[in-house]
Amino acid sequence: MTRDDIIRMAREAGFRTGSIELHSGAPLPFVAPVSATDCLPEVERLVSMAAAAERTAMARHFDVSLHNALRAEREACAQLVERNADVCGPNTMLCDVLRGNAAAIRALGE
Repeated sequence: MTRDDIIRMAREAGFRTGSIELHSGAPLPFVAPVSATDCLPEVERLVSMAAAAERTAMARHFDVSLHNALRAEREACAQLVERNADVCGPNTMLCDVLRGNAAAIRALGE
């Protein structure tokens, strides 16, 4: 999550953001609740939004990791079956069946 994401979510949660111009240096950034309350409702909304964004990001990461692991596992299985086919010798029914099985294993991921 980037700084800009957090600022966007803070605005959506009910905070206003900006900066105060100081005479003695760079502008001072601020965040304040729009409702002029103790800001607890806004903080709760912001925390909820940030948690939801992180859950979504983690779910995407998990989906990609799982997809990659399954692809690697299928390929390892297909290679094992092909090595068994190589041992059988060419032009035998068993070799043809094993090579077909290796192709079918790889096709599972498509």
